Amino acid sequence: MFHKGLVSLQLSFTFAIVFAVVALGCVSARAEAPPVSLQLIDMQGKPIPNAVILAGGQPPAVAVDRNRDMPPAIMDQIDKAFAPKVLVIEQGRRVNFPNSDNIRHHVYSFSQPKTFELKLYAKQPEHPIEFEQAGIVVLGCNIHDQMLGFIVVSDTSLWAQTDDNGQATLATQDGVRIWHPELASGFSQMEHHSLPPHPAGQPITLQLRLKPPLATPEKRGFGSDRFRNHGR
Repeated sequence: MFHKGLVSLQLSFTFAIVFAVVALGCVSARAEAPPVSLQLIDMQGKPIPNAVILAGGQPPAVAVDRNRDMPPAIMDQIDKAFAPKVLVIEQGRRVNFPNSDNIRHHVYSFSQPKTFELKLYAKQPEHPIEFEQAGIVVLGCNIHDQMLGFIVVSDTSLWAQTDDNGQATLATQDGVRIWHPELASGFSQMEHHSLPPHPAGQPITLQLRLKPPLATPEKRGFGSDRFRNHGR
């Protein structure tokens, strides 16, 4: 009786090991998907730079504890503008907000993933800000209304950002999530896109619908309402 129980226990243990190895192999295979070249264009066929692409499906999660130990990412302020305008980080990463202008800024965000405020300051804030939750964080300056920046906090280590030609490479076969500040669906949401069948190594073109460009405002001289309201 004892011998049969021992054999049964050994078999169960063996099956558990085999199952774990197979599962690990599946995860490794998913994580090591071959890179795919992507080209993002708008409805007029023009390339879309500065778009953020995250792996779809069930991509590997980020190592939050490891990201906390990394040097802070940088979101600078240069010539009354955030630089870069779009910063991509992974969950748990900290961000410094240096002020390279010779005037003060007052940086804030009311976005749900991270609400914070850095009141009037010059040079460098005392501490970086940690971004624990994935999502889109919209940045503003309480002094200079025209300043607008974005931090995309990724829930996966599989992400890419398109270059000036709207191109990027990402290791995924399970579709993608795409974000851009001018998406017609709104800058607080990501769009899910399936990857069409394609020969290995052939670039994939995805077309996005963007908001129509804003009309160029009429130039006005000193003393106009626009200058008084926004020329700070």
